[in-house]
Amino acid sequence: MLALVLHKPNFDKNILEREKKRYISSISQSDMMPATIASKAFMSALYGDHPYGLSGSGEANTIEKIIKKDLDNFYKNNYLSNELSIVIVGDISQKEAEDIGQKISLGFTENKIVSSIPLVREKKGEEIRISHPAKQAHLYYGAPIIKRGDPDFLSLYLGNYILGGGGFVSRLTQVIREDRGLAYSVYSYFMPYIEAGPFQIGVQTKKNQVNQAKDLIEKTVSDFIKNGPTSSELKRAKDFMIGGFPLKLDSNKSILEYVSMMAFYKYPLDYLDTFTKKIDKITAEEIKSAFQRRVDMNKFSTVIVGSE
Repeated sequence: MLALVLHKPNFDKNILEREKKRYISSISQSDMMPATIASKAFMSALYGDHPYGLSGSGEANTIEKIIKKDLDNFYKNNYLSNELSIVIVGDISQKEAEDIGQKISLGFTENKIVSSIPLVREKKGEEIRISHPAKQAHLYYGAPIIKRGDPDFLSLYLGNYILGGGGFVSRLTQVIREDRGLAYSVYSYFMPYIEAGPFQIGVQTKKNQVNQAKDLIEKTVSDFIKNGPTSSELKRAKDFMIGGFPLKLDSNKSILEYVSMMAFYKYPLDYLDTFTKKIDKITAEEIKSAFQRRVDMNKFSTVIVGSE
């Protein structure tokens, strides 16, 4: 069945029209939500006319124009043997896996022209405020910083757990939620892409508190860049990441997702075996150095939807 779908796709015109209507309806509804408005404006502010600045869901006016020929051409130009990775997780032998992989891949054409993502151009940060009748304001704050395979990624990743990725034990949560009661949750994360992906901080709060939240976020990030984590924060973050890592691989589905990511981004085969060892070796000074070298707040953009 999988081989049939992959090698002989049927882009039925009636189904295409049905799905276009469904997508357009979903996009139209989503575009009224403050979170969607903020997300689109934030990525546009960070990336401008770069492909990363486009909405992953597409836009209603472009989806409306898609015809069967467009799908046929996309299939022809993108379903290629030299672009294909096959990941199989389960109770089968290597020989059985190779046989399955051969059946799946047999028949795909090869294209020597490898598509590429353009470089992300540096741009000055900006502040965008968009009015919205929602009771709460949505604030996004950040900049493009890191791509896949970057040698600083694990230091930034571990540091961000302390800054805003660790939920209730993160600094941003302590400052924004516990100390001031400005929001139920606040988060930050690095999202590496093939080219520079975003570092993003997000929070929802009352409209009359959003400026206070923004100032506190900026101060917390600035202090973390300047001073790095404390020894107790670093130990707690390492204990969580190292101790909880096996739980991330507790099912075939979880393993499949990790190995598929490794295949897509061409990670080394020992990535999962060495991950916790590399995390354990990271020092507080390495985290501080990585943040000071890579996180330039002068390039951060701010998007607020629902500001007064």
